[in-house]
Amino acid sequence: MRISKIWPRKPFLIIASIVASSIFFAEVSAQEKIDSLKALLKNDRQDTTRVNLLIDLARELYRSGNFLTSLQTAREARALGNQPQLSKRYWQCLAGIRLRLYPEK
Repeated sequence: MRISKIWPRKPFLIIASIVASSIFFAEVSAQEKIDSLKALLKNDRQDTTRVNLLIDLARELYRSGNFLTSLQTAREARALGNQPQLSKRYWQCLAGIRLRLYPEK
């Protein structure tokens, strides 16, 4: 008798625990990725690799909800990418900034 009262709740508890753990681990892995990108930026020169790292960092910051920091990072990438050999990445930075400021509805 007692087991039948608990059974309807069991699937809900299992699903709730899976969702909660996946959200927790997603946040942890996003922060780890942001930290690793910041560490790579400390050791890098002012070239294409740095611009690419800044763009990746801006994207990860945006995904984690740090919108202002993401925008600042994208602007820094745009400033560095304003060189003839980096023109493609420069325009990608501008497009990313536009999407952050004026998201499509």
